[in-house]
Amino acid sequence: MQVLAEEILRPADNWLSFVVSESLRGAVGRASERLATDQTSARPSVDFAFSLWAQTLMSKEGYSSAVVVYDRNGKEVSRFAVGLTSYEQRELLTELFYREEDALLVVDREIADATVKYYGQWQHVLDRDVRPLGTIAVILSASQRALFRGEAPEQLRTSPSGQPEDFVRPISIFEYRDGRLWSTDNPVFIRGMKLPPEIETSLETSTRRFVWSDQVVEGHRFDLVYARDDADPSRVMALGLASLDVRWDLFSIVKHLLVYVFFALVAMAFLMARAIWYGREWKFGFREKLVLSFVVLSVAPVLLMAYYDRQLALDRLDENITSRLSQDLDLIQQRFSTTIVEDDDFSSGVTDDFCETVASDLGVDFSVFEGPRLKASSRPELYRASILDSRLMGTAYVNTVTLGRGFQKTRERIGDVNYLVGYRPLSVGGQIRGVLAVPALYQQQEIDKELAQRNAFVLGAYAFVLSIVIGIALFLANRFSKPLRDLSRAAESVGEGNLDIHLQAPARDEVGDLIRSFNHMTAELKANRENLAKAERELAWKEMAKQVAHEIKNPLTPIKLSIQHLVQAHKLGAKDFADILQRVSQTVIEQIDVLTRIASEFSNFARMPERKFERIELNGLVTETINLFREVKGIEFTSHLSPHPAVVVGDQDELRRVFINIVRNSVQAMELGGTISIDLAVEHQLCRIRIADSGPGIPDDVQAKVFQPNFSTKTDGTGLGLAIARKVIEDLDGTITLQSKVGAGTVVEMNIPLQHA
Repeated sequence: MQVLAEEILRPADNWLSFVVSESLRGAVGRASERLATDQTSARPSVDFAFSLWAQTLMSKEGYSSAVVVYDRNGKEVSRFAVGLTSYEQRELLTELFYREEDALLVVDREIADATVKYYGQWQHVLDRDVRPLGTIAVILSASQRALFRGEAPEQLRTSPSGQPEDFVRPISIFEYRDGRLWSTDNPVFIRGMKLPPEIETSLETSTRRFVWSDQVVEGHRFDLVYARDDADPSRVMALGLASLDVRWDLFSIVKHLLVYVFFALVAMAFLMARAIWYGREWKFGFREKLVLSFVVLSVAPVLLMAYYDRQLALDRLDENITSRLSQDLDLIQQRFSTTIVEDDDFSSGVTDDFCETVASDLGVDFSVFEGPRLKASSRPELYRASILDSRLMGTAYVNTVTLGRGFQKTRERIGDVNYLVGYRPLSVGGQIRGVLAVPALYQQQEIDKELAQRNAFVLGAYAFVLSIVIGIALFLANRFSKPLRDLSRAAESVGEGNLDIHLQAPARDEVGDLIRSFNHMTAELKANRENLAKAERELAWKEMAKQVAHEIKNPLTPIKLSIQHLVQAHKLGAKDFADILQRVSQTVIEQIDVLTRIASEFSNFARMPERKFERIELNGLVTETINLFREVKGIEFTSHLSPHPAVVVGDQDELRRVFINIVRNSVQAMELGGTISIDLAVEHQLCRIRIADSGPGIPDDVQAKVFQPNFSTKTDGTGLGLAIARKVIEDLDGTITLQSKVGAGTVVEMNIPLQHA
């Protein structure tokens, strides 16, 4: 508002003089070619002046103005005026041409609440040879009000005004002279009101030019900014806006929230599209689905109510406009009935000037049609600019003239603007001579304001209700979905092996029954797992005892026989008793070693490993394993190691035993000799060790059991070697597999992650 106050207090003459001079200069520059063409034409174009006016600064600023074009003989060839009566035009043009060319005419006229200034200027139009082609005159009317919005109709403005009156809160202007309100356009304030003493004191003592104040008048609160005119110290100007109530604050909050919601939805759509693009599933949980359902079910009736309310408002506005059109037609018809009493009065007296005078007195713009054609109008510029059709609509003519209906309403259109027009037959001497038409064209802004205000309040109320509904939806969704979320997390824990979970059932409903069933299930699972573990332990001990007994029995038999043979030889006094003693001792020692090895194997398999983790380079460990068996007769080794370091973290002794055990199995399987190939490769952060032999192979039914504890195809085996190897590799997050084909050999492949921690 301070910017607008600066606009008011600047010297208006300078600005308006510039508008007139610039408009005349532009019109003259564009008119030369057209005037040269029209000189040879029998009938000059009537829209010439309008095309010139539409490109002037007067048009863009929206001032009441006129452009008049004359040929080289001084004959008027085209004229377009907006907001100026014929009388004003005649008077100004007459006075204007008494002035010299390019001289600016400025005329002041005092009206009820302001001073209106008229500006005018004329100039010859010359061709390239500096010969006169014609003359152009421009005139402009500007009251104080024109500084806020042009006096031209909104449909004639060639650029958006962007002025504060386009908002729902119009700006009011106040002018104080000698401490009293001298003029205003706000009906709440009364002329003669005193300037508030505190404002006058602030303007006199403060170094700031503008003083803001809140003022309450007749129960209405206004925000006002005051400023003193430097050119006239007795003059104080003020701009005022009606204070907004809480509904507008709510509407402002809603607007900002809608912006945030829009960007949130855009971000969500982007994330969904990105997830779909990369093949990931966008998951909506039960809570989100529940909230979305609540919102949809809440928004649908709100939108329906909003649409119904808007339509109801439009219908009411339509009814109000129809009633006002009918009242306006009544006023105009009463004026016509007192002044137009004969056909001659109608034929010669109903002119644009007459209509402008009546419209000015009644405050209603109207048009008069004679037959299907326009006869006169209080706003002829709208017809000259072809904004309004100069032909009477067929439906209006039929209903008013042919059928004699007293009132007819039609909906017409200008571009994107719809408006209503009221028609009434005009009778003179008992005969219908014409049709009166009152358009609601100038009421369209009022309609838009009413709709904007209503929509703002309704949107705020609906948004408030909707936010409450969404809040309730979030509360209920959390309340309803929490037991299910707890149940989901509990199910995940059960899947990880934790059966010590017990959930509280919220109520005796379906969800509560489900939670109680879950608690019962976990209790049953826990009991069954304990029973199963106990049974497995007992079975394992039985199997272990049987296997230990079996394995120990094998070496005990030769020990027993050897001791018996030694005792018998001693009784018989065998001459080679010393040799027999040596052989028996050797046999017993060997079998004792077997018993020791059997005990060690069972101990290693059963004990919890106490590992020493370190960085191990597997290329060296494989080479070391090959060297241990290189002297075995009939066995040929080939190896292909990785050129890159194959470093893992693990227990070196355990891995050494794994490699030795697998290679020893291959050596024992090839009694007649053969080839063992060991390949080591590094790829995809894995170290792959492949040990292949050319032995007899393993049948399919046996392959499925080779990694089971206590299973062995050898008479002197414990059946624990591959079981231990599998345990070691899997503890390093690796894998071990065996592939074999009878007659083709066996392949054992191990994959161990590099740098395993």
